[in-house]
Amino acid sequence: MPENQLRLIQAIPEFFLDSLGIGLKLVDAVSREILLANKSFCSMLGVSKDEIAKSFLTFEDITYAEDRNNNLAQHSLLVAGKIEQYTVDKRYVRKDGSIFWGHMTAAPVRDQHDHVRWAVCVVEDVTNQKKLERNMAFAEKLSGLTTWNWDLRGSSSNHSSTFNTVFALPENVPHPTLDEFLERVHPHDRKTVKASVDLALAGGSYSHEYRLIGPDGSIRWLRGMASSVTNTNGEVTNIVGATIDVTDEKSRRALQLAPNYIRKIIMYMEANWNKPITNADIAKKSEKSSRLIHRYFAAHGTSPMRYLKKIRLHHAREMLSNPAAKTSVSAVSFKCCFSNLGHFAKDYKEEFGELPSATLARCRD
Repeated sequence: MPENQLRLIQAIPEFFLDSLGIGLKLVDAVSREILLANKSFCSMLGVSKDEIAKSFLTFEDITYAEDRNNNLAQHSLLVAGKIEQYTVDKRYVRKDGSIFWGHMTAAPVRDQHDHVRWAVCVVEDVTNQKKLERNMAFAEKLSGLTTWNWDLRGSSSNHSSTFNTVFALPENVPHPTLDEFLERVHPHDRKTVKASVDLALAGGSYSHEYRLIGPDGSIRWLRGMASSVTNTNGEVTNIVGATIDVTDEKSRRALQLAPNYIRKIIMYMEANWNKPITNADIAKKSEKSSRLIHRYFAAHGTSPMRYLKKIRLHHAREMLSNPAAKTSVSAVSFKCCFSNLGHFAKDYKEEFGELPSATLARCRD
């Protein structure tokens, strides 16, 4: 480090930097070496100030591998003078190898020739906030809820991460336009849904249930709620709303009123969820034809085997959420009559929003 640069840095009152109550570091613009770190930032990293001073660490060394490229790209723009500052949420790697999330804002420090010489970075530990966001996102997935905000001025929209799941869309498919969405609404419900949207566009609000047709032809029941947002001139600028998948609720309600032979089938499934069951077994148990049974379940948006799969998946989740020492994903999969681990993982994620391995790891922590 050049002597004049060192003198400038050392002239900053140490007690002042340590009293800020937030992480602070000074980074060389070219080498990206951390030249100075205050007490709060060192505490976040689990190192001493002497270790920072003697280790020649760069910010890349303490950044989680998957977050480095984004951080480097922003730093390059800052040094080139193309941006005046940047803010990123990224993961830092502590001395012991553990991870914490930091909300970091970087700004340039220029020399007398107006060249960016350093970057001063303010870092806030937001690990708990990230955990809360992750738990909230997981809760949304588990509950079948999604929230959204339709900006009418730019014809754009913001959605929570569960939007595609609730609306039975593949993960990477763009959000549908209003016309595309209405095309997927059940024909018998389309007129009512369109009237509700028109009501919100006119400044009102709505709450209703309707059927959505999935890509595979299956029918899902959704409950939609939305309200308009107006500006000071009374003009509608946004429609904000929430949608929840109530298919299971509808199915349970309908099956509670089901004829005796359907209730007998469900009791049989519940009692034998960990044993192989075929459509022929179900027909034999109920003493009804397979066609009649399928017709009843199809009228309620499902099928006998799909209903049985849900029962098995919920038993699998119970075992993974309360693991014993030897509990494994494969053992649970086979216990619940899923012979293909890949299919089990896919079905489990679609049902609960996370892989079975993630449930097991989370409940063992």
